Amino acid sequence: MKPLKIFALLGLLTAGSPTLTFAQSFDLGIRNTGISFGNSKNWNGIRFNYRDKNVNEIRGMNVTVWTPKEPYTGNISGLALGLPVTGAHDLKGISLSVGGVAVDNQLAGIHFAGLGMGSGSSAKGVKMAGLGLASGGDMSGISIAGLGLGSGGNLSGVSIAGLGLGSGGNIKGVSLSPLVVGGGGQIQGVTIAGAVAGAGESMTGINAGGLVLASGENMTGVNIGGIVLGSGNNIRGINFSPGVVASGNSARGINIGGITVASGGKLTGINISGVAVASGGNITGFNLSPGFLGSGGNVKGLNVGGVAVASGGYAQGLNLSALTVFSPRITGISTALSVIGVNTTGLVLAPALHRIEKNGSFRGLSISAYNRIQGSQHGLTIGILNYTRRLRGLQIGLLNIASENPRGRKVLPVVNW
Repeated sequence: MKPLKIFALLGLLTAGSPTLTFAQSFDLGIRNTGISFGNSKNWNGIRFNYRDKNVNEIRGMNVTVWTPKEPYTGNISGLALGLPVTGAHDLKGISLSVGGVAVDNQLAGIHFAGLGMGSGSSAKGVKMAGLGLASGGDMSGISIAGLGLGSGGNLSGVSIAGLGLGSGGNIKGVSLSPLVVGGGGQIQGVTIAGAVAGAGESMTGINAGGLVLASGENMTGVNIGGIVLGSGNNIRGINFSPGVVASGNSARGINIGGITVASGGKLTGINISGVAVASGGNITGFNLSPGFLGSGGNVKGLNVGGVAVASGGYAQGLNLSALTVFSPRITGISTALSVIGVNTTGLVLAPALHRIEKNGSFRGLSISAYNRIQGSQHGLTIGILNYTRRLRGLQIGLLNIASENPRGRKVLPVVNW
């Protein structure tokens, strides 16, 4: 009876499925479930095939020893093992390949490739490739590539590349590369690139570029650029570069540039630079440069320029410079070798020259070797030579000249009034 029992068992295993089909596969199972050897179209269980072609649906473990024929078809769910390449239209689950993993549409799950990995659409989950990793659409999860990593859509999660990392859309999460991190849209999160980190739109979070850090729009957070840190629009937060910190519009927060801090609009907060702090708009706050500090608009607050403090509007507050403070309107305390303005109010300490341009005015106290007020003086000037056109106050010095004073008091030594 034993031989009859064996034949009965084989009959049950192969019921509903042909044992051998010349064109496709040799199957052991029931209703496309069990073990398949060959190019079965639909299978649940364990499947071994030389090369996949025109596959529909595989669920379970799929093992191939050669590259699938193009176009890649079918959906594989479960465990896919490939030598040298495994691929499908959609691949979900776990895949492992000595060479590559390739799908026409979606890649999801946990995937490892010795060389390259790519998806025509999205890639989700944990993905590791020895050389390159790419998706035509969005990529999310943990993505690691030995050389290059790229996404045609958005890139989110933890993304690490041995050389360059890029996205045609937004980048969110942690992005690390020894050379380049670049996004065509926004970059948000922690972004560190050994050479260049750049976003076509805004950049937010902790961002560092060993040479260049740049965004086409706003930059917000803690931003560090090795040579250049730049934004096409606004900069907000803590921004540092041993070279240049620049914004096309405003900069607000703590901005430190080893060479220059520059803004096409406003500078607000603490702005420090080794050579120049410059703004096309207003500068407000604590502003320090051992070289030049200048604004096309107003300068307000504590303003320190080693060579010059200059504004096209007004300078208000405490203005300190080794050589020159210059502004059409100066208010507050101004100290420099020379202070030059049109209308000045407050205390002026200028060892060499305090000059008010023609038809201007001075109100307050000025101490300078040469006080040259080519307009109205309201207050007190103390110097070696004091000159004013119209005197409404007091001059004390070696020689005092008030050109519109009555005869006999136009030029006096020691004091004039």
